[in-house]
Amino acid sequence: MHNDDPVALVGGVRTAIGRFGGALKDVEAADLGAACIREVIARVEADVEGEDVKLRLQGVEILDKKAAAIISGLTIFVRDSKPLDSIAQRLVNGGRSPVRLVFLMDQGREVELALGNKFTVTPQIKGAIKAIAGVVDVQDL
Repeated sequence: MHNDDPVALVGGVRTAIGRFGGALKDVEAADLGAACIREVIARVEADVEGEDVKLRLQGVEILDKKAAAIISGLTIFVRDSKPLDSIAQRLVNGGRSPVRLVFLMDQGREVELALGNKFTVTPQIKGAIKAIAGVVDVQDL
């Protein structure tokens, strides 16, 4: 039996494990997480014969590139200006993605600033910004 439906194979990937203050103490959380993101998407065709499944590899794409194409921009939520320098260090000009900064104020008010439309936005950059102390949330536009 031949099945034309796409099949996705998902395998487990995890970050390194260490003790508090151990060998990984100088490694940023975003860098550890990036190791899991640097995987691939495999396109396969599947034939089912009884209880057996035969897979044929049709193509491979780097997950980073595919995910970067999906993220069209970011909205970064903060409560104060403390994380702004760290955010600025991680944002790279030269891309095509807009970035917005939202200050969460008292009484449920928000102040939104458009930082521009020419940033490079990748899953790694999003994760690095989300890991900054003082960043409340990071959302895709």
